[in-house]
Amino acid sequence: MNDMLKQFGDTGAAIASGAMSYAHPLADAIISECTTLLAKVPEGARLLSYKQSKGITVEIITGKKVDWQVNHEQNKAAIFCPSNTKAVDIQEMTLALAMSIREIEHKELGIIQPNLQIPADHSQKVLVDYFLDLNMEMCRIVTEFENGDADNFPKFLDLVKKLGQYEFYRDYVAGKSQQELWETLKKTLTN
Repeated sequence: MNDMLKQFGDTGAAIASGAMSYAHPLADAIISECTTLLAKVPEGARLLSYKQSKGITVEIITGKKVDWQVNHEQNKAAIFCPSNTKAVDIQEMTLALAMSIREIEHKELGIIQPNLQIPADHSQKVLVDYFLDLNMEMCRIVTEFENGDADNFPKFLDLVKKLGQYEFYRDYVAGKSQQELWETLKKTLTN
């Protein structure tokens, strides 16, 4: 094992000692820019206020793609961002921040997180309810950007399309009921 660690130089030693940090080198700047952008719309400002009032901590972690994970017990979110930030739109990171805060809020809202302990006959409803809320939240934020910050709206809308949720977004903007949105979402999740 020691010979293998030597082959990897300092990186191997850092991993073995547990001293390696996965924190993104631009974490502070990313949080600052995302927070500034998210604060421009009412729902974004509400989420940021919720984050502060509940003491939610957010870390930016170096990863292969933009994503997030939350830990309800620790009241903490980790948002993954590629090390090459030129390949990432600030809008994508901003939505990841918003969705991670919303996912932590799920506990108070009674929305169950998908997990393997849920019986199979109940798991589809849990999964759809979970994604329905997150997609509706995403659409609410994108719509607020459309109505307020037109400079950022096209990029947010492009992201919705990239995520394969444009039909859901159109139905949301058209004022379809939650049941109708649920049906749209089921189609996108099962196709």
